[in-house]
Amino acid sequence: MAVLCPTRPVVDLHLSLGAGASWKGWQAQRITLDVEATALAQPGWQMTLQRLWRQVARLSRCYYADVRVLQNQRVGGSSLDELRAADQHPVCSWWWAGVPRDGGVAVALGEPYRSLWPEFAEASERDGDLCVLSGTDWLMRQDVFERIGGVPDGLATQSPAYLTATNTWGPNPDRVYPHVWPFGPTHSQRPEGAA
Repeated sequence: MAVLCPTRPVVDLHLSLGAGASWKGWQAQRITLDVEATALAQPGWQMTLQRLWRQVARLSRCYYADVRVLQNQRVGGSSLDELRAADQHPVCSWWWAGVPRDGGVAVALGEPYRSLWPEFAEASERDGDLCVLSGTDWLMRQDVFERIGGVPDGLATQSPAYLTATNTWGPNPDRVYPHVWPFGPTHSQRPEGAA
């Protein structure tokens, strides 16, 4: 057991361990590390964060990992209006529903996506069991998927990750899964009454 209290420029660390189909959607194990973007401009931080991200992705044997620069994030509590005004990651929490259509500044793919998307594997750098496509400067907002013509529709997220109603916030319970789904039954495919 470890107890953590991040200090700036690291503002938050999340770890989710549930995985598989549930009545709310398909859950993925997830690690997120939130760092103030200003740290990327400090000497040594960008290289250190790039190395850390690769090591975590490699050690966790992930099937998808990305890096994004999200605007208008607040440290601490936010009102619903502030939350809606901020950039959100295209995956809502641990609810995995396919590869996001926007790749951010860096993406690593492991199995099964590495084999399912050979164009990504060919265009990327091999790092152990992962294929990595990364921009050189993480301060620049970019979409690394643009280099290879975008995500194949059969692997890509098909619906918004978040609710679109005006007075609510949270995961979209009506998400649609991509045609190529290598993880078994989704929540919409589970038998009635299954946990």
